[in-house]
Amino acid sequence: MKTRIFRVSPRSLAALLGAVYFVLGCLLAIMTLLGACTGATLGIQGPLPFSGSGASLVPFALLYPFASALMGVITGLIAAWIFNFAARFTKGLLIYTREENGLL
Repeated sequence: MKTRIFRVSPRSLAALLGAVYFVLGCLLAIMTLLGACTGATLGIQGPLPFSGSGASLVPFALLYPFASALMGVITGLIAAWIFNFAARFTKGLLIYTREENGLL
């Protein structure tokens, strides 16, 4: 079965990407805090790059998940608007699905 997507809700995609970026930001913050405990010089490579050493990383690591979530929301809004604009001039996104055991 074929399904064609012509429009993506910007709010929905923004919320989804915000949640995904928050979880990934939490994982990165945990790794950063573990590295800060050793006093190592670390650099965070992600939506908001940062580098430092030891205790200077702790406040940033605690705020990083929220900053990542904000970047995810902004990215989701922009991506949805770009998709919706491009879908006007193309045939949208074609997705193939298969029905198994009476369920989609």
